[in-house]
Amino acid sequence: TKKMPTTDSVKTKENLDIKVKHEEDMDTAMETKMKVKVEEASENVPTNDSAKTEENVMVKREENIDTTIDNKEVEDGRNKSLNLSHLKVMIHNVNKYWNAAKVEKMLNSALCEHGKAEQLKIIKSKKPPTKTWIKVQLEKEEMVKPFIDFVNVDMNGGEHVDIEKVLKRNSGRRRNTKNQPLVACVANDGEKDENLKRDRGENGEENSNKRSKTTSHVFDKLTEDEIRDKMTPLWKMTYEEQLQHKWREMIKKSIHKITSEVNRIFKVREKEIRRNKNMKKLEKFEWLSSAKTKMPIRLEPILPSPYTTQYRNKVELTFGYAFEEKDDDPKRSVPTVGFTPQGWKGPVYKPHCCQNVPKVISLLSDVVNNFLKDSPIPPYNSFQHLGVWRTLTIRFSKRTEQIMLIVVHAPPASQAGSTDQNTSENQVSSNDYSSVWESEKKRLIDMLTSQEFILDDPSHKEEPWDPSSTSSDVVGKLPTKSSLISYPNYENSNGEGKSKVVKVTSIYFQEYAGLSNPTPSHPVQHSYGEQGIVENLGACKFKVSPGAFFQVNTPGAEVLYNVVVQKVREVVKDDEENKVLLLDVCCGTGTIGLTCVKENVSRHVLGVDISEPAIRDADKNAVLNGFANNSDASENGESTNNRVRFVASRAEAVLAKELNKCQGDPKEQIVAVVDPAREGLHSDVIKTLRVNESIQRLIYVSCNPTGSLVKDAGLLLQPPTKKYQGLPFKPTFAQPVDMFPMTDHCELVIVFDRMTHEECFGSDQITD
Repeated sequence: TKKMPTTDSVKTKENLDIKVKHEEDMDTAMETKMKVKVEEASENVPTNDSAKTEENVMVKREENIDTTIDNKEVEDGRNKSLNLSHLKVMIHNVNKYWNAAKVEKMLNSALCEHGKAEQLKIIKSKKPPTKTWIKVQLEKEEMVKPFIDFVNVDMNGGEHVDIEKVLKRNSGRRRNTKNQPLVACVANDGEKDENLKRDRGENGEENSNKRSKTTSHVFDKLTEDEIRDKMTPLWKMTYEEQLQHKWREMIKKSIHKITSEVNRIFKVREKEIRRNKNMKKLEKFEWLSSAKTKMPIRLEPILPSPYTTQYRNKVELTFGYAFEEKDDDPKRSVPTVGFTPQGWKGPVYKPHCCQNVPKVISLLSDVVNNFLKDSPIPPYNSFQHLGVWRTLTIRFSKRTEQIMLIVVHAPPASQAGSTDQNTSENQVSSNDYSSVWESEKKRLIDMLTSQEFILDDPSHKEEPWDPSSTSSDVVGKLPTKSSLISYPNYENSNGEGKSKVVKVTSIYFQEYAGLSNPTPSHPVQHSYGEQGIVENLGACKFKVSPGAFFQVNTPGAEVLYNVVVQKVREVVKDDEENKVLLLDVCCGTGTIGLTCVKENVSRHVLGVDISEPAIRDADKNAVLNGFANNSDASENGESTNNRVRFVASRAEAVLAKELNKCQGDPKEQIVAVVDPAREGLHSDVIKTLRVNESIQRLIYVSCNPTGSLVKDAGLLLQPPTKKYQGLPFKPTFAQPVDMFPMTDHCELVIVFDRMTHEECFGSDQITD
């Protein structure tokens, strides 16, 4: 302990060393200063040896130059020894699941086979996980070029590989390096690579803005076929090929995933049982372990859409800029409204080439584009968050001949997302369009309402959808490409097949100051015409407001809802009175529930939805179809209907309470229909559906069968747990419906029936 120095002694010693070093530096500086003065004095004093002095000075300068050159060479050598990029080689197309040691072992084996293990030696290697490249460091710089030639030629059977072509192919986001040749090139560690290093300032300091935005984006102009490939990727297939493709994808990405999810849950339970011997053994469900078929859930053939082109009744267009080729300016940007197939950063393209868009909507976009040519108000810029015009939503009913437009715009007085505190006077003056806003708004309304649009000739019509037909009947009668499109209830009152003329019947404006998109419940301003439009769907009529959800394919929705009606009707026996309570979860505007009541397959309907505007629309639709009293909604948000009742709340918050109210009649059977958004059902909703065993049938209408349905189905089908109690369901029917021809999307109606105690636990086991 005495020999060990203390902290104070160490600090004292360091201070003494620093002091001694400082004194030595001072002495050296004084000697240098005195030497310089002596030399200056000797130069000023004339002597006979001046020539000799000049010669000594020249020799001294040459020695200094040689010393400087030697020091520079030494410094370059030190830098080269520190920067080892001249010794590194990058190899592409490596298996991404291999680590660096495995790749290095493979390279050394190849070198030994070719007898070059001594000439080319690998010192170290580095490979990030799940990457398809590796960096190797060689022993000497002379080995780099021979090693690159060895990888590119000798390891590829003597055939030289085009390095630039391979690197260009691998530069995309999705890389497929399976069975691809290895490609080697010089590593770029010593170079300034903008893709791998941060942008640095002039002084070498890191840029403070880590998320620096790119100011310029270069996009190639798309052809009409390329636009179709982006918006409707299956447009080149015949409709029969589209249905086969979607059916296979549904099997692979939905049905098999649901089965795998339930099997995974059973494997987890088996492991828990092995760890805890007190737990009872649980056998696999019969529907899951059936050996009759490889697919426990049988998927029916896809029901086709009655119409394959111009079927959309709602189209959302974006304001932006399009490239207009001119002789003086080949890429002149022009304000346009349309689609953005290259993403929100790319230019805007007109919707005329998309076959799923009605011609009337394309003609309406032409009117808006003509308005934008002379408008001093610019479209919204997503990069700078400047401008006013944002999106245009067009809803069109060909059956009732009504058109509704919703124009979303930023505040005309300032830029979107800005506040008064952080906006300068120059910015406000340059982005303030309030002085011309009202006049431009009136001019747009006048241009839209003064135009008349001619529909297609209705004398060429397809047969409307027959609800009594089955999937096997329809598959042989698929629409062809040559068939012309028309809708039911479309002829004139005199029965003649003449073209009809439609006009805009409703216009709304919606101001939104946020940076993303407004919610469906965001307030709107009614500026012209009627309050929304009316759409005929089956035997019902529905009022569609600006923010309401409604199926974009009206004839396809009739096919979809007919499947639901048939599955609800199966619960009621022919010799019994209709005492079915339909529980419509995520009811929206009440389309499914009101359709079932209209078809007389359910006596009562209870609809629950979180959106208050949707519940108000559902109550109006009930009145419109004759299922409600003429009184207003009650103060607690519930409608006062005699056969239907809608509640505006979260389903998991009111579902249990409402089910207890409706269980007065023991003979009444409860059928639940869920039609959630793409995110699926809340976990509390699934708990409530499971624990209320009075729900004997659950009909799940999924718009995301390859995503959220897999998760929700696994929770509904799994054995009982502490979190998810109650007897599970079992899948008994799965029917896909094509609602979006020429695209990859498809709806799926899957029926879950409640399992009995014997089916779940067996006849010998008793539940706690």
